[in-house]
Amino acid sequence: MGVAAYNRGSQSIANGIERDFPIRPVCFDIMDRVNSIPKVKNINIEYSSDYSIRPFSDKCAIIFSHGVWWLFDSEEVDGFGYWYPSLEKLISVWDIYLTEYNETTNIWYAE
Repeated sequence: MGVAAYNRGSQSIANGIERDFPIRPVCFDIMDRVNSIPKVKNINIEYSSDYSIRPFSDKCAIIFSHGVWWLFDSEEVDGFGYWYPSLEKLISVWDIYLTEYNETTNIWYAE
């Protein structure tokens, strides 16, 4: 086997590994896409010039359950929460950005 054939084989194997096992997890692509959504202005708060409402704490949890996306306080995931039909709608209404994802529990965290 010549050097050129060896290099072609090595490149083919490297391409296959890169295709099957991407270096960057998909959750980072989702975070980038969702965090780039513009915030909507909240017309219900007259005294505020903010474009969106702030969550109940610094860190909140987002869970997909029963066909909708739920926003909870990160300390009380089983407590009171708000629901939205899509993750994009939830992020655009609140003044938060996705910061991490737990693959074991399927919970997004935002600040």
